[in-house]
Amino acid sequence: MMGRLDARTLEYVRGLDAVASANEDRITYAYWFKREVVAGLRCGASPSSMFREARLGSEVIVYKRIERAVYRWRRNPKLIEASKSAKCSTPTHLPIKPAEVADKSVPMSVFLAQSARLNSIEEQLEQLRREVAGMEAHA
Repeated sequence: MMGRLDARTLEYVRGLDAVASANEDRITYAYWFKREVVAGLRCGASPSSMFREARLGSEVIVYKRIERAVYRWRRNPKLIEASKSAKCSTPTHLPIKPAEVADKSVPMSVFLAQSARLNSIEEQLEQLRREVAGMEAHA
């Protein structure tokens, strides 16, 4: 069984347009979101980027939830048919209303996960800078 959603995360996901309903154990996504994800997959978009665009990245919900949802959706004939009208030349855009963004506070767990991720990226960047400087010195 997958991890349960804590109260703050549950409150957060319930406020997102991409979520039709949610409880501690299950998230039910809006049909339009499922359709957009299937269309995006067909056009080569990554599942995690589409979930992140909808503010449902793996920092909020575990990646396994994303994997399982996408696995089910890409095998759903109704979603496949509904997604065929999407044009691949334009990137998938999941609407987020400015007022919605302003009205929602970010759960502390999301903030801490983002902070840890940023620190990790900054460390990797610094390491790459050192490696490039070392290569340039030997060239």
